[in-house]
Amino acid sequence: MRLLFTSFLLSCISKLSLGVILDFNKIMFQQGLLNFFLEPTADLVINLETLFTTLAVKEKLIGRSLTDYMFKYAMVDPYNQYMENWLQNDIAQNGNTWKKRNNTNSTNPYKEPFTTEELNTLFETYWTEQNEQSSMHVRATDGKYEQNYTVVKDEIIRRLGIVRNYLQTPEDDKVLKLCLQTGIGDSCLEIIPTEKMKITTHKTLCVAIKYKAEMAITKILEMMDDQLQSAMIGDRCGDSNLELAPFLMIAGNYCLYLLDYFDMFMCGVGDREEFLRHLAFNVMPYEIFEGMPELANDNMHECEKLLRRTIKVTNIDAQDRYNRTAFHIAVQVDNTAAATILQEMWARDDIKDQWNNTVQFMRSRQSSVLKTKYYIFHRVYINPTGEVCSADLFEDPQLRACYDFPASCVGVYSRKDLKRIRRRLALQYHPDKNEGGESKDFTCLNQLIHEMIERTTWHGLY
Repeated sequence: MRLLFTSFLLSCISKLSLGVILDFNKIMFQQGLLNFFLEPTADLVINLETLFTTLAVKEKLIGRSLTDYMFKYAMVDPYNQYMENWLQNDIAQNGNTWKKRNNTNSTNPYKEPFTTEELNTLFETYWTEQNEQSSMHVRATDGKYEQNYTVVKDEIIRRLGIVRNYLQTPEDDKVLKLCLQTGIGDSCLEIIPTEKMKITTHKTLCVAIKYKAEMAITKILEMMDDQLQSAMIGDRCGDSNLELAPFLMIAGNYCLYLLDYFDMFMCGVGDREEFLRHLAFNVMPYEIFEGMPELANDNMHECEKLLRRTIKVTNIDAQDRYNRTAFHIAVQVDNTAAATILQEMWARDDIKDQWNNTVQFMRSRQSSVLKTKYYIFHRVYINPTGEVCSADLFEDPQLRACYDFPASCVGVYSRKDLKRIRRRLALQYHPDKNEGGESKDFTCLNQLIHEMIERTTWHGLY
């Protein structure tokens, strides 16, 4: 009995000693991390590698590499500290009102903007834009907080540079996803090597699309294609509940992306007909190519190529749960180019939707159901081939100077200001609101302000 008790006591002491050693190693590891970002050395990296291995079991680090861990830590630590401080300040000043505003059942701010079921179901099904203001990140880093967060971004970039110089190439794509989530954008590709990175989740591309990091989108698509990851295209992107293909429509050059990786998208997309209907929903102001067929490849707009190619591999007359076809939707949202191409490629105009509307009937009314509404919702404006837009369109000299000379506009307009300006001017310039108004002016106006909004993410401007 005494022997068993002694054995048990020694076992407890051994475990306690091991726990003390592990706790000591954890403290040493954490101190080593702090020292590394202050005065990095190769010897310190070796010490961190040893401690990392020792802590692997207790800290659930098995299967991870120090390189991936360090890249993530370089971003997460300063980012979390900033967001925690901001949140505490927000609670003190506003009672944490952002949570009250954004804890809703829907992430779609325009889920029921109309009075008819016909329109509400149309937008509920095919709306792709995200509610940017629902993001805590946007609240904490935009407007009056933007200058504060610039300091944090610079610190993250500095720390990432140190890790890149002293450690190996990361393999975990979550490293890139984290970088994009911090708002650094396409600069992530300059700081984080991707040669050995493996795409293990569709969420990395979802984040790149949400933050409209165009170079990152292209790079991730290229990696997905090379690594035969087309199955991920059918995965849904977060709260949007949209597959990657239609979700990509909130990005700038989505027609080009989808066309360049068309086979991969068509292989992975869950419902090709639904994707066709999403293309019909999005207003794409381009001129339809009418030249010689042999010149089409070099002169046809990418969005026209995409639509035609999609129609060839889908059932053009397939209906959604409300019995709408792509032709119905194109006419409803006044997507003239899509409607023309669908008609040319023999889409039926006699199919009835749930409300007994045929395309033939809607066209006979000579007005689309969104005649005075669509400018509010369609925010992706594609420059028609050959069209050049000038800031001379702006009557306000300050707005004109802001576009032509971005550096002169620092601190003048926030993203919210520019969105309000776009909404106001869209009402003023929209052809339905202004008799004799030019659709080109409306398209150019939106394109110019859209570009100014995107500039607000550029380092050192706005």
